[in-house]
Amino acid sequence: MGCGRCGAENRAEARFCGECGAGLAQRCGACAVELRDGARFCDECGTPTAAGESSSVPAVGAVRKTVTVVFCDLGGSTGFGERVDPEVSREVMARYHALLQAVIDEQNGTVAKFMGDGMMALFGIPEIAEDDAGRAVLAGLEAQTRFAAFAAEIAAQHGEALTLRVGVNTGEVVLAEGDADLVGDALNVAARLEKACRPGQVLVGEETWRLTRSDFGYEPLGEVSVAGRVEPVAVFELVSDAQDEAHGSAPFVGREAEIGRLRSAFDDAVTTSSARFVTVLGSPGVGKTRLARELVTSLGDAVTAFDLRCDRAGDATLAPAIELTRVAAALGDGLEPGETRARLGELISTGVSERDRVIDGLMGIVGAAPARSTEETFWAFRRLIETLAADRPVVVVIDDIQWAESLLLDLLEHLAEWVREVPVLLVGLARPELRDVRPALAEVGRRMADVVALDGLDASATELLAARLLGTDHLPAELVARLPASTDGNPLFVRELVRMLVDDHVIERRGDTWELAIDADAVEVPPTIQSLLAVRIERLPVDERSLLELASVVGTEFSLGALRDLADSSEPVDLLLERLRRKELVEPTGAYWGDQPVHRFHHVLIRDATYRRLLKRTRAELHERVGQWTDAAAAGILGEHEAVIAFHYEQAHEYRQQLGPLDDHARSLGRRAAGLLTVAAERALERDDLAAAGALAKRALARLDVDQDDERSQLLLVGCEALLSSGDVTAARPMVDQLTELSAADNRLAAWATCFGAQMVSLTDPDGIVAAEAAVTEAATALESVGDGAGQAKAHLVRANLLARLGRVATCEGELDLALAAARAADDRRRVI
Repeated sequence: MGCGRCGAENRAEARFCGECGAGLAQRCGACAVELRDGARFCDECGTPTAAGESSSVPAVGAVRKTVTVVFCDLGGSTGFGERVDPEVSREVMARYHALLQAVIDEQNGTVAKFMGDGMMALFGIPEIAEDDAGRAVLAGLEAQTRFAAFAAEIAAQHGEALTLRVGVNTGEVVLAEGDADLVGDALNVAARLEKACRPGQVLVGEETWRLTRSDFGYEPLGEVSVAGRVEPVAVFELVSDAQDEAHGSAPFVGREAEIGRLRSAFDDAVTTSSARFVTVLGSPGVGKTRLARELVTSLGDAVTAFDLRCDRAGDATLAPAIELTRVAAALGDGLEPGETRARLGELISTGVSERDRVIDGLMGIVGAAPARSTEETFWAFRRLIETLAADRPVVVVIDDIQWAESLLLDLLEHLAEWVREVPVLLVGLARPELRDVRPALAEVGRRMADVVALDGLDASATELLAARLLGTDHLPAELVARLPASTDGNPLFVRELVRMLVDDHVIERRGDTWELAIDADAVEVPPTIQSLLAVRIERLPVDERSLLELASVVGTEFSLGALRDLADSSEPVDLLLERLRRKELVEPTGAYWGDQPVHRFHHVLIRDATYRRLLKRTRAELHERVGQWTDAAAAGILGEHEAVIAFHYEQAHEYRQQLGPLDDHARSLGRRAAGLLTVAAERALERDDLAAAGALAKRALARLDVDQDDERSQLLLVGCEALLSSGDVTAARPMVDQLTELSAADNRLAAWATCFGAQMVSLTDPDGIVAAEAAVTEAATALESVGDGAGQAKAHLVRANLLARLGRVATCEGELDLALAAARAADDRRRVI
């Protein structure tokens, strides 16, 4: 019979392929390898078969967990079994199985199953630990060490050469509580790594390498293909034992130099009565937020300070500016436009030049009036800052600006360059990704007074931080010696590690000092922040963990009202939140959403680690419920909320799309998300926030079915206008093509498509300008005939640009006049200059 994986011919009675070792019989539904009769798992990828198919559908209480999988396979066993007596073969195989079992047991792993001469072991089942990956690699290394002696003995006794291959991979699996079966691509990859491994070696996947590279030495071997996977996987061969590497890092103590630089920038702003902009760059958890808070605290009542942030989940483009305006003017929720205007009037004194114009601009910013142009918006907000700073210096801290829309970053640069005659310090906190998003904000230059890059704390500062967390002046020497390497100097790492050691009674208070309850060498320390947080979350009581999971769906910040709507707990939500607050997993923001207090995760990585536990189907259901609650609650709250609401419907639709064919209900979620995103995109376009409008339109299009022509055509008009106006031809071209396809039976859409096509020509194809000018002239006539004034204005504007490129200046000016007249007639404010 032929092997389903490698094609080799085998004996009719064979249970495994003599060439590649795969089981023979029916095919695995996941990777197509043939299976042994009655097998519960595929020998190639570990996927449950028909005999064990009950685990392929997530049961109630199922979760996603990150585990490390070890596959071992014995080479040469087929020939050995043929040439020795069956009793000898049985005895050798029993010793081999016992060797592997002992190695896995010693590293606190779990042998999931033996498959003839193969074995699959798991680390992270039943209980996850911070060093699962490291112990799995160590088990593979120890297995090879012991097997070498075992194989030498077999060779001496029987003249047969046996070899061992070990593959280790870390990844997500789905399993139900109390069920030993699990499903996930991590199993398939681990099995493939074992097949690709050289005899006598240990081969690991990329995630395992990332988790253990500070403890082991590796040689990268490129990529290998995996059966059933489109993309290859990177592989690394273990080349050495544990490495002795200490890493420095830094968070909330030992920052005298950095505080000094921020104070220097502030003093310079005061001395020169102008704006100074400082960016603080650092990895998550390194202490950027704490550094800024310490600065503000040190300045005390001498300044007016604002603490703002950008939201990764999606929010109004100028959300921090909106928040600052609302706080400064004490704008509560549910205010009528007249009362909003009155409060802004109280903030902007009568002595301010062009006071009414400033108030009009601020009304547009907070959503109480139509949005103004970008120039007007920037000018009004700058005048607000200057007004606030007229009495005393202003310090504005904006966190996570690497997630900001480009228009917000433009606003920050505008303030840095144009705020004059008053002292203002702008502090932007960002992850290193800002260097790619907006390089100018990550380099000292014309607009940037300083860029503070936060590195790690040294050993003494790390020790001081740990001691302060424990409220002591003295730590056990053994713990101090391990802190720098165990935490990488990252303040978040230090805090979480210390708290877990206390929770697990690894260190205990005895009188006024702390002592290790066990030998220091037995202390398990997390290799990365990811695994540390996963451990901590899993060890929470069920009701606390469940509430934290619900909060993670709402977002980094979440209101008490949203949690109450989602939670089904025997204990009041506020009591559970208080327990989580004491454990420093969440904290109140001091803000309110409507009349509900808002909390946030102590760190965004805590939220991410919690969210990752949820099944995609569960995420979809919860995002839908959050979207419905937010949709209803936002009705009485001042501001723009469409992007936030849409995010949840968008996620609900996306996860259902990933899980299989969409039903009518799932498609309705996509339409709802698209509708909200369309509103947000149109508003962004009105205020000339072109990048945001284009991005929102693309997101909305992804939520619509191909047969929703009316909705798609409106989004394509917005997207093409935004992207082409910003000069992004590459992103705009597919949208123009789609609009052209939709316009076959619609003269109006066809004319718009012609305008956008001509605009692309003006940007990319000098040789096609003459033909484009003629085409857009006809388009203007067509749009006039159907009464589309905005379209007329667009056509005349595009033609004017083409004429200018042709040097026909007089005719160009005439077209601009026609464009302006059409825009005014259509009340197209954006084109009225």
